[in-house]
Amino acid sequence: MYRQNYPDDPGMHNLGPQRYSTRYPQGPRSPTFLETLKSYLLSILVGIALICVGCGLLFWNEGRTVQTHKSLEEGLALVESLDSENAVIEENINKLIHVTGPLHTLQPLSDDAYGIVVTAVKLKRFVEMYQWVEYEHKREVQEMDQTRTEVSYSYSKEWKDHLVDSNSFEQRSQYANPDLMPVKPDTKVAKDVLIGSFYLSPHLIEKISNFKKFEPSHTNISRFLNIKQHMFYQSPDPNNPQVGDVRVWFEYAGLSGQSNLGPPDVASVIGRQSRNMITAFQTKSGDELEIIYLGRLTAEEIFRQEKTSNVLLSWGLRFLGWVLIFIAFTLTTNFISAIVSWIPILRDIVALGVLIMCLSLSISISLTVIAFGWLWYRPLFGATILALAVLPFVLARIRNSQTRASRADRMW
Repeated sequence: MYRQNYPDDPGMHNLGPQRYSTRYPQGPRSPTFLETLKSYLLSILVGIALICVGCGLLFWNEGRTVQTHKSLEEGLALVESLDSENAVIEENINKLIHVTGPLHTLQPLSDDAYGIVVTAVKLKRFVEMYQWVEYEHKREVQEMDQTRTEVSYSYSKEWKDHLVDSNSFEQRSQYANPDLMPVKPDTKVAKDVLIGSFYLSPHLIEKISNFKKFEPSHTNISRFLNIKQHMFYQSPDPNNPQVGDVRVWFEYAGLSGQSNLGPPDVASVIGRQSRNMITAFQTKSGDELEIIYLGRLTAEEIFRQEKTSNVLLSWGLRFLGWVLIFIAFTLTTNFISAIVSWIPILRDIVALGVLIMCLSLSISISLTVIAFGWLWYRPLFGATILALAVLPFVLARIRNSQTRASRADRMW
């Protein structure tokens, strides 16, 4: 049943019938002392570089987080919500305003080649061509004192959105693809987009990305085209495509005006009123506010969502910075585990100790960098994080002191 509905999906039924194998003898060779030393030195250098990158990322992220938070707080205190999207008032020029209303464009977007006309902000054309795809398979076989690698190639016909160069195939004569894509992907964007009487800046237009698939009808379709699953097929038989056949589909974003696709999309925008255009508003904290959300949202709801996005981004970058520092310490301490790698029990104990050490150091350094990033803006909060960063070292020092004291008591 699956193959009847999706006969052109890749699978065993459309694999190329032939395979090509080659063999490359490889002899096992242990690295020399100098090669091993060189690899460890390289790991240490890479680890040091990653520590610098991770610390820099964490410090920059904390400054960015605070600046964005202060800019959003400033914007929330200054924004003026307009009662009507048609209220272009002179007194509001250069002020931060909030406007909500349906999107409107001055002319529809069209694709003459396929007879598509849409009243929307964006219209995207996607193109795929049916082509041969090569897959390489490797298998290592141990024979006596040598390792032989068997390499084989299989070929499958698949839909691809880019040109697959068959000249690089191992069997290029039997599995050949066209040299060009007969149809190119394309994106059309409305030049003028309005909410009421306000024009949106190009940056706001760029942010509209609620793409939906366009469902074409069979009217006005060329005799060279077929429609299947809302896609145009340049193929005599879409159920049995051949290499070189093309399928095209469209997606649109930001419906603007009444049409058979539905009512226009409503958008909520915050930005600076520059005469009858909404552009970026420069805050004293350093950020620019130029925000658009689809739907009818109040200014408070928009700033709440922006603050949530700022927090999520901050924690994502903090996690990335910690991961970089943890990997860096892992690389710089590889040689410790290697020294005892020939002793099974000791090797496992040392590996666990090194892992715990890397975790502790990476967490402490990450917290320290984050604390220094906050000391300038919020000293009390920064000092608290700094105390948490040095807490493991303080506890370790106290534990060592207690251990020494107990040993001294036993000696007496």
